[in-house]
Amino acid sequence: MASLSEDSGVLPSNFMFDFEVKRLQFTHYATLKMMTPQKSKMIIGCFMLLRILVHKIILRPWTVLPGISKGSVKMNNLITIASILYHIVLDFYRGSVATHANNQAHLPVELKIKPKSVPLPATDEPVEVDEDKVVNKKEDKPKEAEPISGLYRKDELKACFVERKKLYDQLKALVDGWLEQMYNLVHDVYIATPKEERDNLGNPI
Repeated sequence: MASLSEDSGVLPSNFMFDFEVKRLQFTHYATLKMMTPQKSKMIIGCFMLLRILVHKIILRPWTVLPGISKGSVKMNNLITIASILYHIVLDFYRGSVATHANNQAHLPVELKIKPKSVPLPATDEPVEVDEDKVVNKKEDKPKEAEPISGLYRKDELKACFVERKKLYDQLKALVDGWLEQMYNLVHDVYIATPKEERDNLGNPI
């Protein structure tokens, strides 16, 4: 994990979310630079919470938990839980990690980090899109690419984020504390790595 979330880290193309890539800065070797704890936690959170917990476990529990069949769960409930956690994670970094326009303009085409071209699907079933509910449909600025498609928008979860704010704040604090602990573990591994190895992680030999 440290190789993806610390200075000199190397990111694979067509894997990272556009949400992440646009908030990072790169050396002339296309390795990470100027990483802060918040940027590192963003990558850890997107990987472990969104890709694994939300997409692989909450939305598809029958693939990891014996005894649960696909037809025995209420997908609407799973999507609601997944959506709440999804927005908590993204809101942390929308507000605390700025985007960097043209952050790869200095890189040749072959070194540019291409973000994942399509979002992860919330379900494996075809989803009908209600054009009247598309976020930012009537805004002039382009919509930020969503890491996972098919989840509820934040305004559709008003009962959680507004009417049950105390419960939301408790869940948010729990997620924040977990991310802090994970960052400390990953960062300790990074610090324990000899400096020469860290500095040359992504540089050509």
